[in-house]
Amino acid sequence: MIKIKGICYYCSVFLFVMFVCSAQAEEKNIQLGDINNQFTIVDATQTQVILNKPAQKIVILYAGFESLLRPLNKMNCVINRTDTTSMELKNLPSIGTHMHPNFEQIIALNPDLVLQLYSERPESKQIVKQLRGFGLNVAVFKLETFEDIFTSLKQLAILSDAKMSANELDSLCRLNLSTESLDELETSKNLGAYIAYKLRNKLALLDDVLKKYSLSLKPRVFVELRYPNLLGAGKNSLQHEIISRAGGRNVLETYSQRLVKLDEETLLMLDPELVIMQQGAMYQEPVSLSERPVLKALNKSKTLVVNSLAYSHPSLASIDAVFELAIFLHPELSETIKSIK
Repeated sequence: MIKIKGICYYCSVFLFVMFVCSAQAEEKNIQLGDINNQFTIVDATQTQVILNKPAQKIVILYAGFESLLRPLNKMNCVINRTDTTSMELKNLPSIGTHMHPNFEQIIALNPDLVLQLYSERPESKQIVKQLRGFGLNVAVFKLETFEDIFTSLKQLAILSDAKMSANELDSLCRLNLSTESLDELETSKNLGAYIAYKLRNKLALLDDVLKKYSLSLKPRVFVELRYPNLLGAGKNSLQHEIISRAGGRNVLETYSQRLVKLDEETLLMLDPELVIMQQGAMYQEPVSLSERPVLKALNKSKTLVVNSLAYSHPSLASIDAVFELAIFLHPELSETIKSIK
């Protein structure tokens, strides 16, 4: 009887250990499955976004995502519009804006994926927290620089399973890629990464063309973000990157902040050769320099009215803006620049 009890005891211990090991192995497999899931990214909030299948019902909270999803051939997956999206989405239900979304409407749409623009503002972070609290898959993307745009293209292609076509795979040899990058593209067939490489290549070619211009000869440019109560674009801004890549010199490059408040007398001293004024849904009709009591003294400055969506809302349109501005600043190189674009 004692032997039988002893055997039963050891059997119980053995079974318990096997159960624990099995549970740990299962948990480990789940974790490995999450890591190896092909529809997984780490977004701008350092959160792992995991989808069990490619996103087919996508809610966009920021209109700029249109320009990223369109070249990925995924606009048919968008199931909503915002207050500022294009007419292409006019018949879809509105969910407000990325800063004032309609939570009930978003939940009712039952999306596979919600795309939000990264912001340090507390209210923006709270929106993301609330959406995730509802059990929604939310991917947050930073779109402050061109590299941010390229990274977002690649990650959106992963989440939506956007693959390169046979013709695009055949054209890889013309992109002047490193062996490592070429192998990566041939293996993943990531359409977003392919588009990003092409755009980087175009910008590099433009840079080569403009290198003949020394810093002292670069046209001085001021981007006006608001008037009156003058506001300009500083060094840490998308507008600064557009100007620099187009072969210009931002007159506010010594200001590290993104938005710079300045008076009109300061702008007169900076003496820009070009004043860029934005126009769009959130911007009124620009007031010409000749109608401004102080700034009319900038009578030698040229003015250029641009679409605010390209200059203030990071997207692929911002890259087009680089080439358009480069042609405006360097008309003698227009044919060469157009051939690159």
